[in-house]
Amino acid sequence: MSYGPGARAEPSGRYHRLALALIVATAVVAAYLALPHLWIGKLTSRQHVPSQCPQRGWPGPYLNVSYVYRDAGYPLVSAGRVTLHIYLESDEYGVSYRLGHVETGLVSLSRAVEEAARAAGLNPSSYRLASATLSPGLVVNGLVKERPEWHLNFARVFKGFWVFGGLSYYSSVEVRVDALNGAVTRVVEEDSFNVSALSEDFTPSLNVSRSEAVEIARSALVEGVPRDLLQRGELVVAEPRVAVLGRGARNYLLERVVSKDYEGRAGLYWVVVFSRGGPGFSERADLLVDAGSGEVVSASYVSMPARPFVAVFMEPDYDGGEGVEVMNFTVRAPSALLRQLGVREAYLVVENVVVVKPGHAGLVRVDLVPHDIRYLGAPVRVVNLTVTNPLPGIQGGLPPGLKVYFKQAGGLEVLEGRATAAELVIDASSCTEEGSWLLKLEGRVEGAELHPSTYILLSVWSGEGSWPAERLLNLAKLLTA
Repeated sequence: MSYGPGARAEPSGRYHRLALALIVATAVVAAYLALPHLWIGKLTSRQHVPSQCPQRGWPGPYLNVSYVYRDAGYPLVSAGRVTLHIYLESDEYGVSYRLGHVETGLVSLSRAVEEAARAAGLNPSSYRLASATLSPGLVVNGLVKERPEWHLNFARVFKGFWVFGGLSYYSSVEVRVDALNGAVTRVVEEDSFNVSALSEDFTPSLNVSRSEAVEIARSALVEGVPRDLLQRGELVVAEPRVAVLGRGARNYLLERVVSKDYEGRAGLYWVVVFSRGGPGFSERADLLVDAGSGEVVSASYVSMPARPFVAVFMEPDYDGGEGVEVMNFTVRAPSALLRQLGVREAYLVVENVVVVKPGHAGLVRVDLVPHDIRYLGAPVRVVNLTVTNPLPGIQGGLPPGLKVYFKQAGGLEVLEGRATAAELVIDASSCTEEGSWLLKLEGRVEGAELHPSTYILLSVWSGEGSWPAERLLNLAKLLTA
């Protein structure tokens, strides 16, 4: 079977292990466990559609920020591109596996800013772009449920300085723009105080530099804020904002002045934030330093329990294979998906397919990656490493002549701070039927309720003719016209 003109395979890129990202991804996927779906998210691998990467263009004066905000890292513009990530899921068998992604063209940042400013009634004399983020969307069971969006945050400007807003990055306006067609989907405006209270006679004064403000905050003596956090905590934020302090503000930091003398005072203040985390806790301190006088005028502190996430992850090392080839396969997206997205061209890229030829054998390294296992009294032992068919009533069993098993049945010791490798053996006899199968790899940690698992996509293919994945793509609803 042919998967359309332009179908091709290429070697996959290196698999990056990010334990915390896996935690977040698992939580999100669990919410949609009942249906096959596609994720729209960021990727950095080689693109196949020239228009896939959104061009920044020149968003005009909204991106023209002053040096003091450039030093603070503004504007924050997400790099790369957004792609629709493909998931194969089954509620019946509790399976969730990311097959790959879909590539298509996106709206440029310059157009998104233009559409956002028009919809929100902004003008460049009063607003600047603080951040621009490409947000993921979602396609469930072949239906687009959430579309990829530009999330644009604009800071209100008062006499050259940014106002302390009530939204992300202390912005005052947030606009969401559909990243596929440029339509504005949401406009929100929120300030942290009554901006009309700023008199035209008031002129912000910047006499204290960023480094001076940070040093003042680190050496401050503020009741209720631990000195050790100020002196040794990680610097998270240090930027100047215009605000009016005291009661009536819609922000706890602006309300919590250290002296009644600061009630109702309009000024330019350095927002300085420190944070720190440790076993079982995390804490944060926010301070306002007057940019004119250098006084600490407000401070807040919060401490929260942080429960450790104890886990052992299984992660295939796709660069650690022998006798197999790991491929990415590219095919045309089905017309039903194109119609929903409103695009003329898109491609499916199925990633990290482990390909073995009939009559050949090889192995793939599978890393056992610990996370906070010191709370179990590390090291721990992983036992009963197994390979199973996660979709027995859908994809059937492995064909005769194909054997997949762990070289070590178990007893592997896992230490905190480093990965332990297991070897997955793949042996296909010369008479093995060509095809593609999803396999589940599982293990069990001795003495703990930890069951690391992952999936691999295996194809037996000689390399001649079309990649044998019709049944697999049908399961993911990717061959629907």
